[in-house]
Amino acid sequence: MIYVVKNCFHWIGYHIVNRLLEEGCQVNGMDDLSTEKKENLMMFVGRNEQFRHVSINSKNSGHDVTITVDDHMIKLHKEHPVTIKLPLLFGEWMPMREDGVFNGQAYVPFDASEFAARAVHIDDFLTSFVQWIHASSLPSSIIAKSVHDRSEEDNRYDQYLYIRQRQPLEAAIRSVKEHYRKYKEFY
Repeated sequence: MIYVVKNCFHWIGYHIVNRLLEEGCQVNGMDDLSTEKKENLMMFVGRNEQFRHVSINSKNSGHDVTITVDDHMIKLHKEHPVTIKLPLLFGEWMPMREDGVFNGQAYVPFDASEFAARAVHIDDFLTSFVQWIHASSLPSSIIAKSVHDRSEEDNRYDQYLYIRQRQPLEAAIRSVKEHYRKYKEFY
């Protein structure tokens, strides 16, 4: 399959591209290289023969799936469009400080109850996301949430999908902090 990932050097887009490349997929990434951070992320995937950086103005032809990324949602287009509302994602290369992350413009400390309830590590999210890409039928709207972020109202809607943690939250936070310390100048 050939994938087009728009905003491929947004921190979430970068992780999507990386996961698809690890699975042996061909990926055409669209993004401007307007920041030093985006240029650095390009260096990590740009040498993979399955990746091709294409102009934002390129025509989208000859691909199977289009994925458009922003801070709060992903638009997936296969046979029909699917909008995925994201949980509070966190992971390497995201906007952050030593003690927390930026979710869009909002700052959320790692020790906040909101973080404990809503946070999902990007790798855990991508495990589910890749399954959704390969699913033969999806609803037009999905709301992805942490398994710890359930409410009674969720039972009334079928578009909620819950992401499980593969490792304890504290271990994921520790890993992200270590990465941040190691590559702080590139953040």
